[in-house]
Amino acid sequence: HSLVSGIAISTVNFLPAIVGEKEPDYNIRLAAAEKGTRVRLDAKILKPDGATSGLEFCDVLTNTGVLIHVKQKSRSSTLSHLFAQGVVSATALLGDGGFRERVRKKIREVGGDGVSWDVVVPGADRRPDRAAYTVSYVVITNSTKTDHTWLPFYSRLNLMLQARTLENLGVSYTLDRVPIAAAP
Repeated sequence: HSLVSGIAISTVNFLPAIVGEKEPDYNIRLAAAEKGTRVRLDAKILKPDGATSGLEFCDVLTNTGVLIHVKQKSRSSTLSHLFAQGVVSATALLGDGGFRERVRKKIREVGGDGVSWDVVVPGADRRPDRAAYTVSYVVITNSTKTDHTWLPFYSRLNLMLQARTLENLGVSYTLDRVPIAAAP
């Protein structure tokens, strides 16, 4: 029995990664896959109110409130960072109106049009609906394992700790493994 066997998979349609593709290039393809319903925010660093440093809100945001966080599987510490990032992002989204305003501005800067993104990320004057959000953890890796044991033990343990925090926030979460395929 795996520590994370009960975690749902996402309803988002993820593309397979391509051999040799770097994470930013995957995120570009992922955001463009369903034009107008996704916006790419990776490497866009925003500061929550009162913070001394910024954070990457998510790699790709969907118009259905899915905050997609993508990492290529490497060390356990990289995956632990991924799982913590989802919690920090969700916490800032829910509790920091100024941060939400900065996210909204960034969405407009990167061309988030064609969808009412202001509904997805409400302004400082409105409280977000916690149940409207899902933190989606996406790990790019090939593995022959059919259960979640493709994650290192400490990553599974860390994920369960972060998942409890998300549950306490009232935010759902998913875990998906994206395979690496040969170039088309």
